[in-house]
Amino acid sequence: MTGLRVGEILGLTWEDINFAQATVSVRQTVWRGRIQTAKTLGSEDVLPLPTPLAAILEEQRKVWKANPYGLVFVGRVGKPLTAENIVRDHLGPLLVALKIPHGGFHAFRHAHSSLLISGGASVKVAQEQLRHADPRMTIGRYAHVIGDARRQAVERLAAELVDPNGLHESGNDTMIQ
Repeated sequence: MTGLRVGEILGLTWEDINFAQATVSVRQTVWRGRIQTAKTLGSEDVLPLPTPLAAILEEQRKVWKANPYGLVFVGRVGKPLTAENIVRDHLGPLLVALKIPHGGFHAFRHAHSSLLISGGASVKVAQEQLRHADPRMTIGRYAHVIGDARRQAVERLAAELVDPNGLHESGNDTMIQ
């Protein structure tokens, strides 16, 4: 629901989540079980935290077991998780059970950005949410979605211009002169 990279999700601490302002701060990442700085300076940012996700995290916080890192997501012994283990032990079997083609965590980031753009968000908004340094990166990765969004946009505009009263959509083919 945020478009974060898997390492950024695994690097989240409870201090990074501001429930009052409904934001999440990206300040660090976890790679191969080790806490590191964010991918780039541009990756460090404060992003909106959707209300449904805030509610889920609020519930998780109630059962949270303290760990020396203050991380939101940790393994059984309180150490940082590794994306590879999560995919192998949890995500992979779940996808098999649901008969969904295998995809890694980046598929969630890709889906998030595709849904943002197809839902009407501008490329600039998607770029900022994903924290791509250059809008060309966003456009290059999600051009297929932008093409679909363009088609839908021109069809909506044409419907408003040619049939502003929606007569053809309701099945009434009578044109008002």
